[in-house]
Amino acid sequence: MKVKIRIRQPGTGNANYNQTSFLLKHNQKGSDSIGSLNKFGESVVTSERGNYTYGTKDEDPVFESLSKTLDKMLFIRYGQVKLDEFMFMMTYRYADGNVMLMGLKESGFTLNGRKMSKAVMLSILSRVVYRSCFCDSAIVLNSYIQSLMEVPPNVRYAIENKCPYYFFPPNETNPYRRSKVEVRLSVRRISKTHCAMELSENIWASIGIKELDQFLNVYRRNKRQSKRWVDINPRNLWIELFGETPSDSEHKMMVAWMLQNRTDKMIEDTAKGLMWEVARENDNINTFYFGKYGNDGKMIKNTRKLGMLVSGQLCDWVLIENAAAKTSPQRVSIYCFHEDPERVDKTTTHIAKKKFLNGELHGPICVNNSVGNVSLGDQFVSRVFTLMNDRLALQKVGTLRGYIPSDALSGKSHRINMKSYAKWTSKKTKKGKTK
Repeated sequence: MKVKIRIRQPGTGNANYNQTSFLLKHNQKGSDSIGSLNKFGESVVTSERGNYTYGTKDEDPVFESLSKTLDKMLFIRYGQVKLDEFMFMMTYRYADGNVMLMGLKESGFTLNGRKMSKAVMLSILSRVVYRSCFCDSAIVLNSYIQSLMEVPPNVRYAIENKCPYYFFPPNETNPYRRSKVEVRLSVRRISKTHCAMELSENIWASIGIKELDQFLNVYRRNKRQSKRWVDINPRNLWIELFGETPSDSEHKMMVAWMLQNRTDKMIEDTAKGLMWEVARENDNINTFYFGKYGNDGKMIKNTRKLGMLVSGQLCDWVLIENAAAKTSPQRVSIYCFHEDPERVDKTTTHIAKKKFLNGELHGPICVNNSVGNVSLGDQFVSRVFTLMNDRLALQKVGTLRGYIPSDALSGKSHRINMKSYAKWTSKKTKKGKTK
């Protein structure tokens, strides 16, 4: 049978879907149990956007939802009855050849002859299906599949973003109370079957890709099936990977080094560094600090916040750090800049009153991240890149449309006076108030 999958785009209306088609053979299911038939004889399956996961570490909602759709389509007979044994074949046909994926469940799960868990299989299949929406070459898609088979998505994530891990170090003041510490450990691929994990400064331990995937299921997915890795402390992690007990000095150095690599601090520092790097590389982007000042001309402690300016195709935008929680998808407030004839030569700002240099700010505008626990710096940068092409952003992000100047679409540009901005920032810098 021919199957067409429609994948809901994140952050868009019901009419916006990515689509892909493939041939499916399934020894336990027919077209009547896959999806509804259209006039072309295709079984149509729709994967809606998953729920927002603001406070969790779940997969990207698009992949998470697609995995659930494929699970129901391939692994489940009717309702919630799972198939005990089955075999399926998915075939993509392109001008330069065919791409085939063969899945099998007997004593375990197998994809293209390689044994793996069900979760890994669904993770690979969801990425292949989504990639095929934008691919028209068998060579390209086969290469992508080979890469996923060698390095599962879980492990790929760790290589790109470091491996999450947590432990409970002893509390010197109260031995009966321990606080959870989340860290990130560097991971490198060293062969087709193994990676290396940094356990202490410049001390790397070899770990199999399969074992690393199981480790990530515990510390990234919060699964507890693997007794080998669940709640393993640093000392036992060293023993497990090196096969020997660390000395007292090695253990102390390991714990101290891990404490320096706490997740929150590491991610925030890296992402904020990205903000300044993006501003240096783009003339239409500026980064600044602001806050409340006392009578002595110095910024009041704990009031300093970040801000960014971005010049879009239609108008200028001001992004301001707000007081939302770290797990919030809205830690950055977006304002659209409107010129004000009465403030042409002003070099002052008052964010609370929405006054900014030669104009005023309209907003804040609600724009969500599709997942939670996104660092402040990453939220800034993702919004900046979106607003650089604000003409296209207006078509994709509906909440922006009501805040742009009414004459912006007809050619009137509303721009921040950069000479006034330079005077404002230089004035603060001279007083030691701005970095």
